[in-house]
Amino acid sequence: MRDMKTLEEIGLQEVSRKTHIEVKTLQYMVDKQFDKLGRINTLGFLKIVSREFHLDLTQWQEEFEEYWKSTKDQDDSKDPVFMINTPSSPLKPLRFVLVLVALAAVALWYFDAWEKARVYFEENMKQEAPVAFTVAPVVEEAKESLDLVQQVPTEEVGAIEQETNASVPAPLSLEVPSVEVPATPETAVEEAVAEEKVVTSVHVQEGTIIPNVNIWVGIVYLDTMKRASHLTSNAITLDFSREQIITTGHGNFTLVEEEERHAYTSQLPKRFHIKNNVLREISYQEFVTLNKGTAW
Repeated sequence: MRDMKTLEEIGLQEVSRKTHIEVKTLQYMVDKQFDKLGRINTLGFLKIVSREFHLDLTQWQEEFEEYWKSTKDQDDSKDPVFMINTPSSPLKPLRFVLVLVALAAVALWYFDAWEKARVYFEENMKQEAPVAFTVAPVVEEAKESLDLVQQVPTEEVGAIEQETNASVPAPLSLEVPSVEVPATPETAVEEAVAEEKVVTSVHVQEGTIIPNVNIWVGIVYLDTMKRASHLTSNAITLDFSREQIITTGHGNFTLVEEEERHAYTSQLPKRFHIKNNVLREISYQEFVTLNKGTAW
């Protein structure tokens, strides 16, 4: 059973270093010199030693309490509370006050510096022009080509209707709307290209954040206001099919969007907004507004 004698095996100097109880007091406790120990302080020391070194000091405490029951006329406060092993000095109160003043000055300096950094960061975010990343050029070209393909048959049919109305007798004019343009190899190719480009235009685009160092990334999906966060050095895939806002812990990463790569080296956080398959960089104020007034 580990009792008070265990303290000598550990070393009273080591026990004093961990508990801040004077070596002299520890020696009195080990030797059971109850007459040199104050009752209130000793019971407090007993709990500290028992907790720190997992000792069963029940028997020691019973003997100590029995001693004090037989000497009730003694002064419980005969020993002052000295928890730190330093020689007494008249300069102690002054040193304590100086330490408090120094800590207060450091705290004021820290909070002032933090506030200046926060103001600078917000102003810097406001001044930065948003950088918009649109969908890949091939998708835009597919949309334009699709519009042209859809327009050409309409104009040709209109021209055929006009020519038919001018050359065909009145009784046959009722059949003109049912005239279909003969399919040619060129028309078949255009229809195939149009169908392929329609599929391309609805392709769900994805992006990837590739950290240069370990990074925290927070995502808020604006359709449900649910949040997701990542703390990793691995690549993070972004789903462009959902409207969302993104914030990062720092700006040291590479953003890959289809065939485009955008490298960032700033230590300041970056924020983005994804809507309708378009990703653009936004300011701190825009992020807070989209996030219903909260920074995260």
